Amino acid sequence: MEKQKESFNNSMGEEFFIGKILSTGKFGEVKEAFKCNSNKKYILKPIKSDSLILSLLNKEETNYNLYKKSNKVIENHNLNIFDLFKSEPIVHNNQTYILREYIEGTTFKELITKKRGRLKKAGLKYVQEAFCNILTQLELLHKNNLLHCDIKPSNIIAAHEHNEDPSCWDPKKCTLIDFEQMIKLPADNSLRRPFSLGYSAPEQLLNFNHLLSPASDLFALGVTLYESITFKKAFNYYNPEMLMHIQLNLPLKKESNRLSPQLFSIIEKATAKQPFRIPPRRMAVQEINNTLLNGIAKRYSSVTEFKNELIKCNCSIIKKRSLNNFLKRLF
Repeated sequence: MEKQKESFNNSMGEEFFIGKILSTGKFGEVKEAFKCNSNKKYILKPIKSDSLILSLLNKEETNYNLYKKSNKVIENHNLNIFDLFKSEPIVHNNQTYILREYIEGTTFKELITKKRGRLKKAGLKYVQEAFCNILTQLELLHKNNLLHCDIKPSNIIAAHEHNEDPSCWDPKKCTLIDFEQMIKLPADNSLRRPFSLGYSAPEQLLNFNHLLSPASDLFALGVTLYESITFKKAFNYYNPEMLMHIQLNLPLKKESNRLSPQLFSIIEKATAKQPFRIPPRRMAVQEINNTLLNGIAKRYSSVTEFKNELIKCNCSIIKKRSLNNFLKRLF
């Protein structure tokens, strides 16, 4: 006897069937879902009941105004960040979920670690334009005093058709996902907020929430851009405590010929920081605060600054000339 499929209904009374487990997130299992009598695929993702995204989804006026504004800013784009606000909250078996349409494509984490050939075939121009598109999406959040707070390669999807040739991928289809850690400014300094080791800005790492700003998101995006081009970790060490030290104090290294001087300069500014003279745990709170502020002041303060520089950037690969090629030209 065939096992009956688990199902739920949305607020409109439409029935959905729950499919296989796709992954395990911070708050439980992420599952696929299908609308009854349809092959259209959805994502059912568990979230905390006090998540900011829930309050935004539950406020129809906010939802409408944000989405209307997004259509004005990103006209003609096939995907934009405020498709998220057409998602809906679901309560099933006493767990709160977000139900949204499935996006066909590949995360940048997969492209950087497992499918580099595809990203190389898509090309540096694709990466440049894709991140300009992500910046446009991010601008919509920042204009509404919202920060993503969890930007990293696994939270950016290069949307494309199944088996589509990477040389044909459309950079305007790249999109940010996973807004469960999103906050509204000014941030509550009394709460301990999560961070992404290897990606979050120093002020987020040290839980100085009152210093969070658009520059914090841009720091994480700069790190992600660096890895998407070099295929190397921006900050890397096997020991988490040492990794945090590196992330707080050391600048990015220009180790790849895939980074032009102009592009590296842009990423360097986006990820700027002020090194700590001693470990922060041995410093007074005010000195930590001032050190963080000095680092933030060196970065881009707005999406517009970052995007304008990236649009103008020459991302061409610097090709190394081998000794053999030199000798061939010489003789």
